[in-house]
Amino acid sequence: ALRTTMATPHPSIQVELHRHLEGSCRLSTLVEEYLKQNPRKEGHVSSASQNEDETSYDSPEWRNMFMLEKPVSDLTIALKGFVNSQKLLSNEDIVERITFECCEDSFREGTRVLEVRYSPQWIQLGHDHLSYDAIHHAILRGVERARSQYPSMVIGLLGILDRSMTTHHAQETLDFILSNKNTFIGLDLANDELLFDAAPFAPLFQTALRAGLPSTVHAGESLSPAFGKSVRLAVDSLGAKRIGHGIAASTDDDLMKYLIEKDILLEVSPYSNYIIQAVPTIASHPIRKLMDNGVKVSISSDDPGVFGSDLPHQYVLLKKELAFTDEEIEKTNRDGFQHSFISRQEKDQVIAHLNREKHSEK
Repeated sequence: ALRTTMATPHPSIQVELHRHLEGSCRLSTLVEEYLKQNPRKEGHVSSASQNEDETSYDSPEWRNMFMLEKPVSDLTIALKGFVNSQKLLSNEDIVERITFECCEDSFREGTRVLEVRYSPQWIQLGHDHLSYDAIHHAILRGVERARSQYPSMVIGLLGILDRSMTTHHAQETLDFILSNKNTFIGLDLANDELLFDAAPFAPLFQTALRAGLPSTVHAGESLSPAFGKSVRLAVDSLGAKRIGHGIAASTDDDLMKYLIEKDILLEVSPYSNYIIQAVPTIASHPIRKLMDNGVKVSISSDDPGVFGSDLPHQYVLLKKELAFTDEEIEKTNRDGFQHSFISRQEKDQVIAHLNREKHSEK
C-alpha cells in the first residue's frame, strides 16, 4: 500500500535509475513470508490475518515492522525496516518473488526503463547457505518472468559494493559481478559516505570500468559541504558516470559546473531525502536549483517498499511542493533515458514498442 494510487504512465518514457531491490518489497509479501518463517508468532500482531487480501496485512504493527514513513534523523532507526525485511530473504523462492514483484510494480507505475540494484553481500548476510550464485540466479529468474510478462519494459541489474566491506571482501564481490558481467549493466558503491571513505575502492571501480562496466556511486546525500567532497571523489577517483543522490552539489557552484562539464547525471530521490532528513521538507529540496543551474537529474523512488513512496508519488510531490511542470518531469525522464546503462539497442526497443502501441490506437 503505497502513498499514491496507480498512475497513468507519463507521456514521455518513464525511467527509474535508482531503485534498490531489497527496499522494494511489497508489505503483503513480507508479512506472508514472516508468518511462513515464524508460524508460532502469527498472533503477535493483533490485526494481521493470513488470507490473501493485501489489505489484511496493512496494519500499523506490520507497517512499523517493515516500513519507515515518518522523518527520522537517526539512521539506526532508518535501517530498522531494511534489517527486518532482509532477515526474510533467506531462500531462493522469496528472492525470485520480490524481484518479479519489484519489476511488476514498476511497470504498473508506468516505468518502461528500469534499473534495479542489489547487494549480494547484504542479501547473503545471515544466510550463509545462499551463495552469491544462488542469489543472482534467483534474481535473474524474477527478471526473466517480468520481461516475459511485460515485454514493453527493459530491465537492467546493478551490483552494489558496500563501503563497510574490507577491500578483500569487496574484491571477491567484484570478481563475482565481473564473472557475471553479461547479466549486470553497472556497479554501485553504497553505505555511509562519511564513516567509510570511498578512496580505497577506487582501484576496484577502475578495474570494473576497464572491463566495460560503468558505475554510479552513492555520494552527496546530505547538504553538508563535506558531502560535496564525496561527490567529486566519486567522479575523479572512482570514475562514476552517475551519482546516487548528489544533492550536496547544490551547495557548491564549482561542483555543479564540474558535473555539467563531465556530463554527470544525479539520481535524485526527493522523498527518500526527506525521510532521512537530508532535507527538512520537500519544498526545500534543491532539485530545482540543480536543474536551473544546468545539472542533469533523473527522479527515482530509492526504496519504495520501505518509504511507502513510489515514482509517481515523487512527481506528485514535486508538482505540489516545487511547482514542477509536466515538461520539467519529462526532461528528467529524457536525461535518465540517455544516461541509463541499459544498452541503446534495448532502449530503442522500448521506443519501437510504444510507437507500435500509438499506431495501433489510431
